[in-house]
Amino acid sequence: MRKLFLVSLVILAGALLFTAGCLDTDSTKVEQTPGATATPAPTAFTEQPTEASLLVPGPTQQAPSRNQVDVQVDKDIVYGDVTATFRGGLGQNFVSDITVDFYNANGGHESKKLDFSKIGNNVEFKGNKDKRDRVKVTVVYAGSIGTYVIFDELIPEKLPQQLS
Repeated sequence: MRKLFLVSLVILAGALLFTAGCLDTDSTKVEQTPGATATPAPTAFTEQPTEASLLVPGPTQQAPSRNQVDVQVDKDIVYGDVTATFRGGLGQNFVSDITVDFYNANGGHESKKLDFSKIGNNVEFKGNKDKRDRVKVTVVYAGSIGTYVIFDELIPEKLPQQLS
């Protein structure tokens, strides 16, 4: 009696699995009619970033307070030149790299390393005087401190004609 109960339980469990589709590994079955040819599905492609998407700032984060450094970003509203200046900080002795990415409003991208060996060192970019450009500053710390995007903004906050 017990043996019959176990066999029926196994058969019932198998039937449930089969009807649930758990035993079927091919979830993309295609039925073809005679004489019809199968058309391959289009391959997925990764979308290239557009000019507009490159000008959208992302999230920023700060290192722990004992490891923070400051990079000041300014834009000359007359000529459009953008300057990123290293201002030091408590964590300047732990920095192994600072990269400044500049995204021009016209679609260009330029990346420069900022020399952090001396406070006041800077990098410059030719910006657009009539449009807002994006600047992103990434700091890489030595050891297990990590990598932080400490600045990612459109500059200037307002265009000269919007200041009035």
